[in-house]
Amino acid sequence: MKPWIGIAVLDWVGEGIDDLYPDDVPNDWQLTWLANLVMSVVLPPTRWQRASEAQIRAWVEDTQDNFWFYLLCETPEQLEQAHQIASCFGQQFGGIIITFSVEAADTTRPYDLLTLGQEVLNYQADTLRQGQQQIRTWRDGFTGNHGLILLSGKYRRAARDLHALLALLGVTND
Repeated sequence: MKPWIGIAVLDWVGEGIDDLYPDDVPNDWQLTWLANLVMSVVLPPTRWQRASEAQIRAWVEDTQDNFWFYLLCETPEQLEQAHQIASCFGQQFGGIIITFSVEAADTTRPYDLLTLGQEVLNYQADTLRQGQQQIRTWRDGFTGNHGLILLSGKYRRAARDLHALLALLGVTND
């Protein structure tokens, strides 16, 4: 069975993403606009730890049913907090991404646990040709059932061009 691999953007606001939106997209429509470009967003701890349940419900309502939210955890303590709020995202919760050793993680929870560098490719290519090589190398070593290509910082701008490249490589399922 072919693994499910999608494109994710780290947050929908901040450095390197403002120029992704057309000038006429108001700030409160940015998440909805982004959800039509990519299939998921990875929320950094600074965003999800401050979010109320009502705010999370609003994010879910602002996106289509096949859009996924992932929570980024940088410490085992954050992982426990992420498990506690994951249910607020309902059926649109994609999983938890950890940046620390999986041995330090509680893997008995029902949510998908992805590791940055293994199941999650931190896309770092300045050209599509470089991106093609980076994705091929990652894909050739990928053994999981669920993976993400994560666009962050200045690389979030690649979201517009990356779909075509990934379709040619036969990588994504979107």
